[in-house]
Amino acid sequence: MIRRPPRSTLFPYTTLFRSREVMSLFKMLPCLDIDKDWQWIPTQWLVRWLSDNSVVPPVTIEEKRCPHQRLLPESVGNLKCITTKAFDQLYAKYGGGERLGKESLCADCVASRCRVLRLKTKIKEDHKTMMRICRAKPVDSEGAFWVGKVSFRCWRKLALDLALSNIQTKDRQSNFGDAEDVEDAVESGEISHFNDDIVCPHGKLSVNESSRRLVPTPVWHCLKSYFPFVVEFVDSCSTCTHCIEEKAEGLQLKENLRESRRTLAIEQKTRLGDLYTGCNRPQLDKLRNTPVRYYVVSSDFVKRWRKFVRSSTRLEPVLNVSNSTLLCCHGGLLYRFQLASYVADQMKNKFVFLHESEWKQVCCMFQVDAQITVTVSSPNVTGSANILVFSPEFCDSCFETRVEEEAKELLVYNHATIFVWKVSADDELTGSLVKTDPATEDQLVSERSAACSLGDDCVQLAKKKRTNDMVPGSDTLSLRRSTRHRKGQGEKALTVASSKTLRDLKLEIMRLFSVAPFDQHLTLDGRLLVGLDSTLGQLGIIPGSVIQLKVDEPCEEILDEKVSIPEEGFKGTELLRS
Repeated sequence: MIRRPPRSTLFPYTTLFRSREVMSLFKMLPCLDIDKDWQWIPTQWLVRWLSDNSVVPPVTIEEKRCPHQRLLPESVGNLKCITTKAFDQLYAKYGGGERLGKESLCADCVASRCRVLRLKTKIKEDHKTMMRICRAKPVDSEGAFWVGKVSFRCWRKLALDLALSNIQTKDRQSNFGDAEDVEDAVESGEISHFNDDIVCPHGKLSVNESSRRLVPTPVWHCLKSYFPFVVEFVDSCSTCTHCIEEKAEGLQLKENLRESRRTLAIEQKTRLGDLYTGCNRPQLDKLRNTPVRYYVVSSDFVKRWRKFVRSSTRLEPVLNVSNSTLLCCHGGLLYRFQLASYVADQMKNKFVFLHESEWKQVCCMFQVDAQITVTVSSPNVTGSANILVFSPEFCDSCFETRVEEEAKELLVYNHATIFVWKVSADDELTGSLVKTDPATEDQLVSERSAACSLGDDCVQLAKKKRTNDMVPGSDTLSLRRSTRHRKGQGEKALTVASSKTLRDLKLEIMRLFSVAPFDQHLTLDGRLLVGLDSTLGQLGIIPGSVIQLKVDEPCEEILDEKVSIPEEGFKGTELLRS
C-alpha cells in the first residue's frame, strides 16, 4: 500500500483544480485486494508526479528482465502496485511504454530466489552448530574424519556455489558478512571443490599434515549433506604411498644438491683461497724492475662468489665472470682507475686484480665473457707513480656519458634523507665549519666533482669516499667500517624530494629548528643556496648531503640600547610613585 505523503508534497500547485485532481487520483492508487487486477508503476515516477505535475515524464518501466523476459524479484523494491483504474487514467494522461500487470512477475525466478534465501539461512544455522560442536569438546581419535583447513574455512561459499549451479540462477553472491576472507580464498583459486586441498594427484590422502584437521562425526555428516560426492578420509586412513616415495626422492635430491654445492664451494675456496680471504693481492704501487701483467675481474663477481662460498647451501653457484659490465659498446673501459683510492681501499673499487695463476683457475671454473689485463711498469723518473697500461683502453666518450647519466640519476629522487647542521657561534669563532663523521674522523676524504655541463643546466655529481687505516703496500685489507651517516650534535634529518623548492626546504627547517625562513642562511660545501623557487635538484642537493644552517641573531649592542621607559598612560597615577 502507498502511504499518503505530507500535505506540502501533495499540493505543490496553487490552482484548486490541480489539487483536487491529484487528490482524487491519489485516493484511487492503493490496491487493497491483491486478487483483483493491478498494475506495476515505478516508485520514482510517483514521487515526481506528486512533487511537480507539470514536468512528469511518460510512465516507463526500465527495470531489468529475467531470462524469461519477466520482472526480476529484486526489482520489486523499485515498483509499486496500484489499481488498474488509476493506472488507466495516469497512462491516458501521460502516456508510457509497456504495461506490466500481476502476470509479469516470473514465478520460476521467485521460487529460485526463495530457495536461495532458505539455503543461506540453513547454511548460517549449520555453521553455528558446527562451530559449537567443535568448541564444546576435543575431537575423539575414533570416528573422526579428515577435512582440509581451507575447505573447512570456506565451506559455506563452496556449498552456496554448488547449490546455485544446481538451481541455475545468476544470483551468485553470498552475504555472510563475516566470511570475506572465505570469498577471497575461493576467488584466488586455492580450491574449487571441498577437500581438494587434502587430496593428492593420485586421489588419496595428502602427506601434508599441516593442511588438514580432524572434525567430529556430526560435523562431517552435516558437511556430507552439502557435498554428497566428497571423498571420505577417516582418522585411520593412511597417506598416499606414491606421494611418500616422491617426497623422499625430492628430499634426497635436495640433499644431494646441497652436498654438491657445498663440495663445489670448498673446491673453489681451496683453489682461490687468497682471493677469498683478500691476502697476497697484487701491489700496483710497488716498484719493479720488469713489467708485470695482472688480470682484471669485476668486483661484483667477487662479491657474489664470496657470498656463495659462505652460504653455498642457500645460494645458487656463480657460473659466469661478468667483465662486460666494465666495458662500453665500443669495447673500451667505462671506469677510470685511481691508484691512490685503490691503495686506500681495494674493496670500494670496480676492479679486482688477479695473478696469472689465479686467472687460470678462474678460467677453468667459470665462463669468462671478456678478458681485461693491466701491465704495471716502473716510471722513468724517480719518485713518480707506476705506469699502468690497461687492455682494452679507456673510452673517453662513453666515460663522460656514464658520468652524466649518473649525475642525472643522483639529482632525481623521492623520499631521500638529507641532514641539516645548525652552526653555532662557537663553531664560527673556532672555524670548525667542516662536518666530520666521528666514526672516521682520523681519515675522511670528501670529494664533490661538479664538471658536468648538460646544455643550460649545471649538474653536480657528488660522491663521498671514506678511507680506512690501511698502510699503502700492505698485504692485508683494512677493517670494514660502516658507511652509515652518524648524526652529530645540532644535526637533524629531513626526508625530501628533488622536486621540492628551496622555499619548501626552509619551511621544513623552520618547523624543526624554530627559525624563520628570512633568518636562515643555508650553505652546501661552502656554497650559499639562493633562489627560493629553485628545486633541490637544480641546487645540486643529493641524498645524504649535509647542509649547514647559519641563523641571523640580533647584536648585543642593539639589545643594550633598549632601555625601559615608563608608558605615558601611567603619568600622574600611584603606579609611578617610587
